Amino acid sequence: MSRTLRKYSSISYVLIEKDIMTKDRVAIYRGHFPSRLLTIARRKASPSRLWRIYNLLVHHNRILHHRILLILLGLILILSGCSNSNSYKMSCLSLGTTVEISVPLQGVSLPAVKKACAASKEKIAKIDKMLSIFDRTSPVSVVNNNETKKGYNLNPDLYLLIKRSKEYFVLTQGAFDITVEPLVDAWGFGPGKKKAPDAATIKETLRYVGSDKVELRDSMKTVFFKDPRVKMDFGGVAKGYAVDETVKILKRGGIKSAIVNMGGDLYCLGSNTAKEFWSIGIRNPDNKDEIIAVLNIKDKAVATSGDYENFYPRTSSEPVTVRSGTGLRISGGEKYIHIIDPRTGHPVKNDLRSVTIVADDCTTADALATAVFVMGEKRGIGLINELSGIECFLVVKNGDGLKIKMSKGMAKYLAKKCKTKKE
Repeated sequence: MSRTLRKYSSISYVLIEKDIMTKDRVAIYRGHFPSRLLTIARRKASPSRLWRIYNLLVHHNRILHHRILLILLGLILILSGCSNSNSYKMSCLSLGTTVEISVPLQGVSLPAVKKACAASKEKIAKIDKMLSIFDRTSPVSVVNNNETKKGYNLNPDLYLLIKRSKEYFVLTQGAFDITVEPLVDAWGFGPGKKKAPDAATIKETLRYVGSDKVELRDSMKTVFFKDPRVKMDFGGVAKGYAVDETVKILKRGGIKSAIVNMGGDLYCLGSNTAKEFWSIGIRNPDNKDEIIAVLNIKDKAVATSGDYENFYPRTSSEPVTVRSGTGLRISGGEKYIHIIDPRTGHPVKNDLRSVTIVADDCTTADALATAVFVMGEKRGIGLINELSGIECFLVVKNGDGLKIKMSKGMAKYLAKKCKTKKE
């Protein structure tokens, strides 16, 4: 066995879906995969899952490229014969997560569906390129790294997304903020070591956080930063925006029924293959294998934010801090979650475990899921109850258990009774 093969003889590849870490273990032996991949095949894993495994393997070990490709293509062909011929499914990796499109083949031809899905994949890749903060050549990175931050011309899509994001900033009184990126980095949720910053660092960083420091000029599609240290990060709306753009392409292609899922941010177009509502499960934050509620969704978007998605433990040596008035409490807590309150500069710490938003479009659902999580139970539900066509489903800590809180109109989407206490 070569040194390269020995190095990868037992390796765990991590798939990231809405920041939730899930593992697919793949054993590599002397040029073949006798155990794990056959186990996957026996369990009738989807071709899209096998394709994701292939992409991850090749990313880490290009020497095995052709061998891996031949084996996985063979399995994909075998499994495709067992798949549901009444629908067409496409998946790809983009924006740090898995994109899945499923289209029932009812009233639309397969070539038309494939064409629309291919166009969707191309559009998603362009959005990824446009919004990436890790690619220094992306439009967002170019603006962020422009030291003068004066009068930078934007493409229409990015300009409109910034404009919508500023509207969410005003609507949520700062709970949603695309300029939170410096705080995310300060708390170690960007590249680098995960370490809590001191109070002085937080105070200084807050001076250049706030979407009110981003000015737009409609006539020239130009953005201005009031402080050159301002940086934008569209992680709170990128997936939702990509879902919406995909749905537009599918509709233009004559598709009236589909589900687009991007790491948990999704849109349900029309009906499923049985001409019924799409069934969407809400995960129990304490048990990823348990569905706490099922929603009946048609022509609506759904997005969820949770405290179980991305976090790191709080060390006992760190100073205890207490914040009042915003629902944020860090006093002997066990972890820092990745959702930062842009108004306080600290990770959110309240009784919410997850927030699910149902809205007409996924960009709105994505932004408000984050905002409501930051705002907390009472203020979050209060905001949603004031908005037309938007509902929320909250999973809240209740002693050692969980309870459910919902906006006024959320009950109409419930397909099953919740498995926890509902109030």
